[in-house]
Amino acid sequence: MFDEFRAFVAGKAYKVRSFRRLVLLLLHNYFEIMCWFGVFYTFFYRSGDISTSGVPIEFFTIFRECLLMMISFGPESNEANNSIGVIVLTIHSFVGIFMTVMVLGRFLALLPTPESHDEMDNR
Repeated sequence: MFDEFRAFVAGKAYKVRSFRRLVLLLLHNYFEIMCWFGVFYTFFYRSGDISTSGVPIEFFTIFRECLLMMISFGPESNEANNSIGVIVLTIHSFVGIFMTVMVLGRFLALLPTPESHDEMDNR
């Protein structure tokens, strides 16, 4: 996020190593955050702060819930039992929306700009 600013302050031209590497690192960061929240969910399930509506707690269930919270801003079967559960689900929703917007924005910025028939647009 601040790499371009650091290059500007240092007086260097800003360049990325590779667009493919950048997209892979973005997806890796997204997956890493999902794994961290999966660990949090496991802990909070066991402590009783979060419960599921009859769904057994397994790896793929937690992974699916984390993915749903990251991209759809709401859990499918998670329910908060107290204020700690509400805080965890809310933080996960905000982090998910923030990361989704950041990854999509960065990826869309990498796409080439199409040419236009209007000469004013091509300047």
